[in-house]
Amino acid sequence: MRSALHVLARNGIDALSMRTVARHAGCTIGLINHWFSSKEDLITAAWEESKSQTGRSTVRAQKKGISLEFLMQVLPTNAAKSLDQKIWLAFTAMAIGNKKLAAANALTYTVGRRQLAAMLIEAGHPPSGAIEAAGTIIAALDGIIYDAGIEPDYWTPSRQRRALRTLISGFFRKLPQ
Repeated sequence: MRSALHVLARNGIDALSMRTVARHAGCTIGLINHWFSSKEDLITAAWEESKSQTGRSTVRAQKKGISLEFLMQVLPTNAAKSLDQKIWLAFTAMAIGNKKLAAANALTYTVGRRQLAAMLIEAGHPPSGAIEAAGTIIAALDGIIYDAGIEPDYWTPSRQRRALRTLISGFFRKLPQ
């Protein structure tokens, strides 16, 4: 899996193939094919791993409560987070033309909106608008993440944080202190 992630991070989704992963891993293509039957399987496995890590972070954050700082942790402000976001973007790109992957992606976003809405409600946001607020926050994050993946030199970590603060600080001003 590490070799697949390395190839994806360094060369992008188009360069990801069983052959390039095997070459990077120093093994045969047969060994890679034993574990993954296609490029789609490789990216899906990487996405599942990334999703798992994000889920663990969310559970830890739920114990602390919602904050702008928590949301900023999602931004691709270092190499590890940048790799995670490239995996998400690659998976999302594949999901556009694949109903099975699109359904998995939609379910992930539904669960994410519900988790974030629960955190907002816990912090004092009115329940009636919590899902919509969560969706808006996720859309703001996604936009910054997408742009940072395309233009990393422009979207420096500090610019990402400023943009997120500008886009969603209104949600936090409305919460009881």
